[in-house]
Amino acid sequence: PGAIRMLVKAGVAENPFAESRAVTIEALAGLDAAPAVHETAPALLKAAERAKRISDQKSARQVYELLLLHGLGFDEALAACRAWFSGNLEVDEAVHLLTSLLRLQPARTEELLFESLSLLDRKDAAKTSVEAHLKLPSAAAILPAMRAGDRISKRERVARSKPVEAMFEGAISACIVAEPEVITAIFQELNTGVFGETIVRYWWQALSEAAKKKCSEAKRAFSDLLPTLDDEVTQMHGAVALLFVASGHEADAASRSWANTVVQDLEASVPDILEDAREHKNRLTSGAGGPIKKREKKHQTGV
Repeated sequence: PGAIRMLVKAGVAENPFAESRAVTIEALAGLDAAPAVHETAPALLKAAERAKRISDQKSARQVYELLLLHGLGFDEALAACRAWFSGNLEVDEAVHLLTSLLRLQPARTEELLFESLSLLDRKDAAKTSVEAHLKLPSAAAILPAMRAGDRISKRERVARSKPVEAMFEGAISACIVAEPEVITAIFQELNTGVFGETIVRYWWQALSEAAKKKCSEAKRAFSDLLPTLDDEVTQMHGAVALLFVASGHEADAASRSWANTVVQDLEASVPDILEDAREHKNRLTSGAGGPIKKREKKHQTGV
């Protein structure tokens, strides 16, 4: 115990070097370090504060993560996370810390994501960090994450929120691949109409990312489920996402081939949906954007 306490104190709390500190924290994970971390918690919190004062977010994040692993420092870590998101400072470190907070408090997923991602601006740098580094604790977090994204998009009143979009294409897509059985439950929620159109679009984008990762259940959402959906706007957003894959949008040859095959099948089963989806995709490509409009009556009557 004394040796572990010394390791926590000298290797973490008093260590000015991020890389060696990370090695020490990793070593502590294999030891019974809880008593030493609890005893040294005041010194660890002071070390995190020192790091924050000199804008060393990486060091502060490492110390907070050690505390969080032992059920300590949640409020302090959350305050740091909010401050980093609010100032758009070292977004990578903020996203890593947010992931740790989500893992410790999965019941607060919606609150944590809403309060954090809504503080980010909508620049590409923030999107890249969220897509690359945000992780959800499990597929059970998808619906709370979607609710957080829906609140952000409705509050901002914009057709596109890049941090929210990145959460779908990164963290939510990864959960789909890991636990694809969640797909059915999410579509049941979508059918209630509780989510705005932006979130419906992002959900299909998450599915397309999962499909590109060879998730067969995600592929079946396009080939088998899409033609049977009652809501035409939901159908068209799915078709638009599929068309982007078919046209080669960040997709390999196998994914493009699969997508084009499904497009051909949809030509036969829902030709009007596919026609309007192509028009909307062209608007998006040209930068026009905007929400999907209900189909013209001529499509519905066959005139």
